[in-house]
Amino acid sequence: MKYENRLSDNDTLQEKIREHRPLDAYEVKQLKEYYRIGLTYSSNALEGNSLTESETKVVLEDIPPIIRGDYISALRDSNKGDNTPFINFTSCCVWESQKEYLRLLESLDRK
Repeated sequence: MKYENRLSDNDTLQEKIREHRPLDAYEVKQLKEYYRIGLTYSSNALEGNSLTESETKVVLEDIPPIIRGDYISALRDSNKGDNTPFINFTSCCVWESQKEYLRLLESLDRK
């Protein structure tokens, strides 16, 4: 395939995307959640984290940030000698915290 054809295909696909804009609030929320879980899982998996995508979802959605520290301590205590579960869980939390911090900075920058 020639380079010019790829540019033309790209323009066609971009127009198809624009036809669906603007997205309603529900669609935006669903996309944010999809990418929040997916990107956290993918980033951690690339680094060797063994949590599944479902487990990542549980960490991010079902364990409130306020008790994650207690959960981390319990993981560390229950897996004496094997830090893998502890490392997997904390890397998931750290990635999410970094993204939250960037969103905060972005919102302050807009003001």
